Amino acid sequence: MRTCRDWGRRFMRLYPQYTSWDNPKDPERPLVVGYVSPDYFTHSVSYFIEAPLVNHDYANYKVVVYSAVVKADAKTIRFRDKVLKRGGVWRDIYGIDEKKVASMVREDKVDILVELTGHTANNKLGMMACRPAPVQVTWIGYPNTTGLPTIDYRITDSLADLPDTSQKHVEELVRLPECFLCYMPSPEAGPVSPTPALSNGFITFGSFNNLAKITPKVLQVWARILCAVPNSRLVVKCKPFCCDSVRQRFLSTLEQLGLESLRVDLLPLILLNHDHMQAYALMDISAAAGMVGKMIFYSLTIRIFLDTFPYAGTTTTCESLFMGVPCVTMAGSVHAHNVGVSLLNKVGEELFPHFNSVTIITVVFPGGALYGCTLLRKGEPLIESELGAMWDFFLDLVLVGLGRLVAKTEDEYVQLALQLASDITALSNLRMSLRDLMSKSPVCNGPNFALALESTYRSMWRRYCKGDVPSLRRMEILQQEENSEEPAVKLPEPTKITNSRDDSSGSIKTNGLNQVPSSMLKHSTSEENGVS
Repeated sequence: MRTCRDWGRRFMRLYPQYTSWDNPKDPERPLVVGYVSPDYFTHSVSYFIEAPLVNHDYANYKVVVYSAVVKADAKTIRFRDKVLKRGGVWRDIYGIDEKKVASMVREDKVDILVELTGHTANNKLGMMACRPAPVQVTWIGYPNTTGLPTIDYRITDSLADLPDTSQKHVEELVRLPECFLCYMPSPEAGPVSPTPALSNGFITFGSFNNLAKITPKVLQVWARILCAVPNSRLVVKCKPFCCDSVRQRFLSTLEQLGLESLRVDLLPLILLNHDHMQAYALMDISAAAGMVGKMIFYSLTIRIFLDTFPYAGTTTTCESLFMGVPCVTMAGSVHAHNVGVSLLNKVGEELFPHFNSVTIITVVFPGGALYGCTLLRKGEPLIESELGAMWDFFLDLVLVGLGRLVAKTEDEYVQLALQLASDITALSNLRMSLRDLMSKSPVCNGPNFALALESTYRSMWRRYCKGDVPSLRRMEILQQEENSEEPAVKLPEPTKITNSRDDSSGSIKTNGLNQVPSSMLKHSTSEENGVS
């Protein structure tokens, strides 16, 4: 966090900051919400921003989209048409100077500006550094703090970022009541296919996560699982596998861990989204065949999706569940580790709305399998007889709906995968119920999610109207430290904006903008100490 914070201070010196706005401070009036992103195309972020774009109450939360998409596709056009049809505004800002974009935001009278990219490609953090909106938020696209003092809030939930999290953020954390994400499945997904493992007799584990997330430790754990399940196979899909040397290095690592390369199928990027989604079920596999482009085809099905750690999947987890493939994930201490925890815990929970907490006991299922789970109602254990006709569905529920697939340790992760693989019939039943569970869960409930998001925005706006603005407090602290501290080394002043003038404190002001002085380097705040 210290590195991000120091970066944010230095980055702010490159941009002038607005310190006043003409937006009326009426806490209950209709608001203008701006969303800025370069990812309004077939990109992971697009599957989670669609819900608010489609379901916002435009009469009270008018949407202005600032699209920095480099190359638009059919999804871009679909998003734009939906926003315009609802009465929103769509602005293409790719290639426009970020200070000019900040001026556009001011002209649009945006009340709450939400950036969806963080420190990923083609971000508009420069615009956010200008602080063109009274309230600024970061969400979805980056699993950590931006480090920018000009951003007030970061949207999350109580599972992705636990209330006692030790992960530190410059932004104040605001937790949605359910999952902080709402997934809109691809209309090209196709149906869930029946599991072929009933006929072919083997289990296929798989992962479609980014290769950068597949650490040596992840491979060690995966190898343990595969070696413990006879005849099982592993399917891994990611873009770098189009390169023969990458494939060979990946297979060589697994062989050193005791897993034969003949049991591993590596799949490169699949261009068509329909084919990508169907790869979760029945797929063509690119094998390492000695040269790029040569394909060997297999008929395989991923039966169990293995999440990565400490950087878990997000879109891939949602896709796997929607295609009927259960996902084993691991809880951790930071946001990137816990996204899967948040997603899995929200799928299926609505089936038992009267349960108020979950602890651990031992439940014995037919065949002697042991599963740790207790459902509590009004503080009392719920026994089997009380479930009645729903007992047959209980296994499916604890496997997904109550976070049964969330491990706390590597050993638990392995055991969860082995338990799933031990009963093909139960796994098949779970497979055919997962899409329905997913579709009915908060993770896919766009209208309810939009209501919760709007309520959160309203709370932010009310705080602003009362003068409670986290980013302004930070900027005031920085300004005070600049006025009271003399740097040991004189740093060069930032380039001044044309027609601006120096004020007595050494800052640069023009048309209501304030340039944060250049010598701000270090300070201790509540954010630094993990208080949000």
